[in-house]
Amino acid sequence: MKVWKINLIEGVITIIIGIGFLIAAYKTSLGIPYDINPKFESAFLNAITLLVFGLLIFGVGLGTLGNTYTIYSLEKRVPEKPTCPVP
Repeated sequence: MKVWKINLIEGVITIIIGIGFLIAAYKTSLGIPYDINPKFESAFLNAITLLVFGLLIFGVGLGTLGNTYTIYSLEKRVPEKPTCPVP
């Protein structure tokens, strides 16, 4: 399998995981009341942590897809076998 196909699969899976984290952060934040209460500080920190990790993982997935496109375009330009013999 070519390198860009492997990177494409990894990028899509990483983006799906990142979106899962973002959905979990959103669902966690729905149950937190808006008043300032020390009881809910832990829930707020959980939501923020899920949000940060979700954005981080989503960004890594987007970077992988950008890298995949670069590898794909370079593989299209370079021929499979060299045309001139290497001494």
